[in-house]
Amino acid sequence: MLIALSQDAENQIFPIAFAIVESKTKESWGWFLDCLRCYATERTGLCLISDRHHGLVNYTKDEPTWRPAYAYHRYCARLISANYVRRHGQAVGRQVFWAAQELQPRKFERELNKTKRFVVTDGPDKGKQKVYDDVMNIPLDRWSFAHDNGKRYGSLTTNAVECFNGVLKDARNLLITALVMTTFFKSVEYFTDKSRTTLAKMNVGHVYSSFATNKYEH
Repeated sequence: MLIALSQDAENQIFPIAFAIVESKTKESWGWFLDCLRCYATERTGLCLISDRHHGLVNYTKDEPTWRPAYAYHRYCARLISANYVRRHGQAVGRQVFWAAQELQPRKFERELNKTKRFVVTDGPDKGKQKVYDDVMNIPLDRWSFAHDNGKRYGSLTTNAVECFNGVLKDARNLLITALVMTTFFKSVEYFTDKSRTTLAKMNVGHVYSSFATNKYEH
C-alpha cells in the first residue's frame, strides 16, 4: 500500500491518498504521484519526504512536476540514520541524526565531523573510507535542515506515515476489498474526531490552532 500524508494546522496527521499496488516500482510510484497532482493538488513548492526507494527517487528525478521549483524531494533523516545504525552501529547512526537536526551549517559540520573517527564496515570500501565521506555522498539538501533552505517546512522524518501505518497494521493482512473498506472507515473516523475537536475549540473562542498559538507565544 502506498500512502500520502500531510500535516494540518495542529501539526498532526492529515491523510490524503491511499493506493494498493502489486509492488513498489518506478511505474507504480509514478502513477500514484501523477494521481496526487491530478486529483489532490497542483500547488507548486511541495515537499515530498520519503525513504530512498530507487523507483521513487528515479521517478521524481525524471518527472518535471516533481522537481524544483514545482516540488522538492527530501529524504527521511531517521531512516538514513537507521541505515547507518544497521551498517555501522548505534554511535554512528546517532551522530548522523544529530547532524541532520542542526539548523546552522557551522553546527551541522561540527556534528558530522565527529563521524570522521569511524570507518566504513561493509562493502568494497570496508576499512578504507571514512563514514564521513560515505555520508557526504548523499546530497546534503536531501536530508539535513542546515542545507534545506526551508523546503521541508520543519519536518525531518516520515514519522507521521509510520504512525498511520501502525493504525492500519492489522488491516494489511485482510483481503483487498476488506482492506479498502477498513482504510476508508478508519479514515472517516479519524476525520470525524478531528472535526469534533476543532469545532469544540472554535466554539470557545479559539481563532488559531493550539500549535500555531504556542509557536507565536514562545
